[in-house]
Amino acid sequence: MTARLTAVFAGLAVVLTAVAIYAATTVGLAVAAAAGAVVAGGLAIAEAAVRTLPIEPGPRPPAAPPRSRIRDWLWAGNLGREELVALLDRIERRTTDPGLPARSPQEIESIVRLRPEELRRYLDRRLARLEGTT
Repeated sequence: MTARLTAVFAGLAVVLTAVAIYAATTVGLAVAAAAGAVVAGGLAIAEAAVRTLPIEPGPRPPAAPPRSRIRDWLWAGNLGREELVALLDRIERRTTDPGLPARSPQEIESIVRLRPEELRRYLDRRLARLEGTT
């Protein structure tokens, strides 16, 4: 829909109104022209309203909660477990123990191979130690 279409409808309404006025002696023509003028005027107004009124967006769906990388790592298996150990090591180096040595591949492998409940206890101990010293 364009402003040109609105102008066409408005112009048609004006022309049909003039026809209705000048056809006063011919009642059928006057009534038809007047009805056409009303319809054309209504279309001009409706078209202009549709084109210019702001469109209100519908309700937004609730945003999904942000995914936790840590939860993803726990589900990822061994590679995710390695990422968790590396994350805890980085946090510890930045906060409490800047001289923390890098873990050996054997040490990482032993942590990665822990059963889920043992891994949780390991993570709890590391987090408790970090929380206690920060």
